[in-house]
Amino acid sequence: TLDPSFWNLISLYERVMDSLTFNGLLQCNPRVIRAVACVVSGPAVDMPLFMQTMSLTRLRALSIPNCDITDDHLVYIISHASSQLIHIDLTGLAVTDRVLRCIAATCPDLAQLNLRMMTRITNDGVLAIVRSCRKLKILNVAWSGLTGACIRELVTLLPELVEVDLSGSGDNLTDDDILALTVTCKKLQVIEISDCYALTDSAVQHMIDNCAHLFAVSMSRCH
Repeated sequence: TLDPSFWNLISLYERVMDSLTFNGLLQCNPRVIRAVACVVSGPAVDMPLFMQTMSLTRLRALSIPNCDITDDHLVYIISHASSQLIHIDLTGLAVTDRVLRCIAATCPDLAQLNLRMMTRITNDGVLAIVRSCRKLKILNVAWSGLTGACIRELVTLLPELVEVDLSGSGDNLTDDDILALTVTCKKLQVIEISDCYALTDSAVQHMIDNCAHLFAVSMSRCH
């Protein structure tokens, strides 16, 4: 049945699907799509017309870490979702800034975003989201190759953050960036900054001085 009341969650693991099968699942209009290490083969343009005109009005969460999926498929999902899509996890995907620009244009109420280990995205795509999705509470951009300039702008634009992961920034994250982050984001509870080699004791002091709600910090290999 395609009755939406039966399709609150679609959960898949290591499944290989063609475009027709995948878009048949989308037609169920679920609240949550969770797919781990799945493969969607074939072009998104092969969708029947009735699927192309469908709206994912109930979709609240899209979690597809380590999937093999194209920009076209993701842009289709995100652009057909309502503005109530608040959770997106794209960990490890080989997609581009085109997807990030679509998120920026479509998801004004986005609260949680995971871009961990997405090596094909750029500063421009990440900043497009940060500038548009100012309600973000949880942001993970670990090991995504962001430059120092991008990080410096990012940390001053999201005052509602409660969790942030900037791990893997190497020499691009500095003590001054941590100062800007902690002064702007007074609600921070979790900060993950492992493998950030430019940080010193001053970064720790900034967190102590400015983060009254902080209860977890990860700083492995910051030396």
